[in-house]
Amino acid sequence: MAVKRHVRSRPIRVFLISMFAVPLVSLLALYGFAASITVSNAISDHQYNVAAKAIASGVEGLIVGLPQERAQSYLWLISGGTAPKTSMLEARKTVDSEIPAVRAALNTQQSLLSAQSRSELNTLFTELGRLGKTRAAIDSGAMSPTDAFAVYDTIVDHLFLYFDTSVQDRGASLTAISVGASDSGYAFEVTTRELALMGGALLNHGQMSEAARTLFASSVATRRQLMNEALALMTPDLSAGYVSMENSPPYRQFQTMENRILAS
Repeated sequence: MAVKRHVRSRPIRVFLISMFAVPLVSLLALYGFAASITVSNAISDHQYNVAAKAIASGVEGLIVGLPQERAQSYLWLISGGTAPKTSMLEARKTVDSEIPAVRAALNTQQSLLSAQSRSELNTLFTELGRLGKTRAAIDSGAMSPTDAFAVYDTIVDHLFLYFDTSVQDRGASLTAISVGASDSGYAFEVTTRELALMGGALLNHGQMSEAARTLFASSVATRRQLMNEALALMTPDLSAGYVSMENSPPYRQFQTMENRILAS
């Protein structure tokens, strides 16, 4: 059972505004810059590049939409169902509109996949097919905020796991770098999990349940591991943007924020 840690609301709010909201704007901009120079250079094999572009264009909306639906669902549940549902319902519409394109883009690659990759793809489709039941449980209040949050995490996790296994299937000459690029994108997605969880804390009078703190700690550990793996797999010229980001004041403030929350 989630136990609320009673903390002083004002210091947490001031801390979050000064060390999270403003620095993160710069951090996300730096992530975007690093991703743009990495992905465009890493995947150079022609056939692989054609397939990768097809997949990327097909899943881009879902990669953006699912985290938005996750955050809006979490915040709505944190509010006890008293907040307006408009944002959550709009996020659902976005995801629903993107799922057909995702299925089409990924199904075209079936003949090129190993048994493991096909299994990951089928798992992903199964998880997407359960979204209706998840939404119904959210609407009825039968699902806790953190349980709902974890459902969306699982879908996104399977999506990136599919990316990594399918990259290795193709035997492209830059497979390792491509995995590194995927890991860097995954790290960015995990950052949005931290954002949503802290948004919930702000909405909940500066309080975070033990279950939410566990999710936050897991997200921090995962993000850091993914960034380390990405930097290890990419060549120095491709990782330069990330190295600059990690040495920047906004990123260091962001890590300080993470550490203070983990130690609170």
